[in-house]
Amino acid sequence: MKLLANGCSMTHGQELVTDSYNPANTELCYAKILADQFDMSYDNIALPGISNKHIVESTLDYLITKGYEDTFVLIGWTSPIRYCFTHNNYYVRFNIYNPPAEGEWLAGPQITEFHKQFIKHMNDPVDLARTMFHEVNYLATWLERNSVPYAMSYMFEEPGYSQSRRRLVTPHWSKRTGETLDFGNPSPNYLHKFNILTQAHWYALGQLTKNFPGRYNVWASGRHPNRQGHEVIAKRLKPLIEKQINTI
Repeated sequence: MKLLANGCSMTHGQELVTDSYNPANTELCYAKILADQFDMSYDNIALPGISNKHIVESTLDYLITKGYEDTFVLIGWTSPIRYCFTHNNYYVRFNIYNPPAEGEWLAGPQITEFHKQFIKHMNDPVDLARTMFHEVNYLATWLERNSVPYAMSYMFEEPGYSQSRRRLVTPHWSKRTGETLDFGNPSPNYLHKFNILTQAHWYALGQLTKNFPGRYNVWASGRHPNRQGHEVIAKRLKPLIEKQINTI
């Protein structure tokens, strides 16, 4: 069986070897640790800085074109504040804190201005929470419908929680509107029916360093886990993988 891993820089293993995209990072990350533990071949298509939209699309593109027979899918969801797309044959990615990289300006003269508008008008916590909820639901449903074994986890925050106030459950639809947007307000707990680790790794790693000072050193920097951090993530995910494999 092959393990296909996808996600952002956390799943890529950024800072394990270099602080940028480098395939060598993927050979030390939590996904590789798990692939070795379960004696699986391994392919990691995670990229630093990408969005959940990219994770959904690139995972499905891979499975549809390369086949999904005898494949285990491991997904590390990123923060919903990220956005990426292609334009003029360039791949552009940014978030509310980081503008497009210098090379991505070549995609067109309006990219920087678009990022400014993104911060102003596309950074609503309600919309971001709703979008992430459905992205997770879409991919998990597709995998289950096609009988593809998988395990998912959240790197930064779970669907329904805002970036600035982690424990604030965000409703799906705003109440401040002239129209009645009464489509229903699904609970994030709906996603727990899928094979998903419910607590984000960022929070769990932070709790370890807080509750056991000096015992755990899990950060390569303030942004990415080091080797020990990836071992902790692998340990947290291992029961989910075992559960899926035992039902095949």
